[in-house]
Amino acid sequence: MGYGRPIFPLAVPRYKLPAKRRTPLWNPYNFAGYPIHADPQSGAWYMPLWLFSLFGDYNSHANAVEVFLHIWLAGVGMYLLAQRLYSNHTIALIAGASYIGCGLLVGNAQHFTFIISACWLPFVLLYFIDTITGKSYKNPLLLALFLWLFFTGGYPAFFIITAYILGAAFVLYWIKNRAETKYLLIKSALAGIAFLLLSAPSILSFALYWNDTTRSNGISLADALFGPFRVQDVQSFFNPILSAVKKENAGTDLSMMNGYFGLIPLVFLLLIVPLYKQLTKRDWFIISVTFICLLAAFGDTFLSPLGRRCSICRAWAYFVSPLYSGFLLLLGLY
Repeated sequence: MGYGRPIFPLAVPRYKLPAKRRTPLWNPYNFAGYPIHADPQSGAWYMPLWLFSLFGDYNSHANAVEVFLHIWLAGVGMYLLAQRLYSNHTIALIAGASYIGCGLLVGNAQHFTFIISACWLPFVLLYFIDTITGKSYKNPLLLALFLWLFFTGGYPAFFIITAYILGAAFVLYWIKNRAETKYLLIKSALAGIAFLLLSAPSILSFALYWNDTTRSNGISLADALFGPFRVQDVQSFFNPILSAVKKENAGTDLSMMNGYFGLIPLVFLLLIVPLYKQLTKRDWFIISVTFICLLAAFGDTFLSPLGRRCSICRAWAYFVSPLYSGFLLLLGLY
């Protein structure tokens, strides 16, 4: 499995140190030693990592269990999110099952932080919706919990892009429901404070070593636009292997060429066209965000100036934006 070569050797020390009752702050086994707690992709502050370390030695079998457990939880999260949005068990079941087999999860075993992000993001969206629309103060705490898991275990780029989208959704909801300003602020403050308290160790670690990281000065435009979801890769919506088999892979990332999200969800997506008059404002917001993510995922391979503008902004200058926008494109298609 692709995960074994680049990630597994670095993951082993993270599990062995907590098992020896030592916090995973310093990795003495790789690169002549380095502060693992300051690496946003290390998972040093990811609590499930600490829990896994309690069940004995970490090997390839434990690695497989960890990966498949996160994929299963991703399906559960998508099921709950779809159930919340559409109140239909059948639709939710199809969405959850399709999400488990989508191109992102199938094609990124070597990027375990991607799988972690895909696992917790549906829960983040679910409890974000419940936080701003519901009355219970339990929802902001659950939102903070899943944001914490999303932040400490997933790839940082996904967290940043998600923050943009949730921020836009919050503002639009507030404009429409200004009478609820007081409760929105209270619930948002509760979620924010809980998240900051949970994430304080990781935020402090990242901040202390920020100037020592290679990404602290950003990356070039060429690097930021690497790995686009090319126009020809749209055919993977119909067949997950077409883009890899019939086209050359130059100029993109093989793991992000697969945009497959299931044939049944694809049929539902196509039915939007004749039923567009029945769409709600929420539906149009999701469609708009998905379309922007599609343009951003294309990068400069389609309508170059527009794709670049959708892909690049100041806070996105620290990662490869088309590749990660493609991740949110897949989520939006559900």
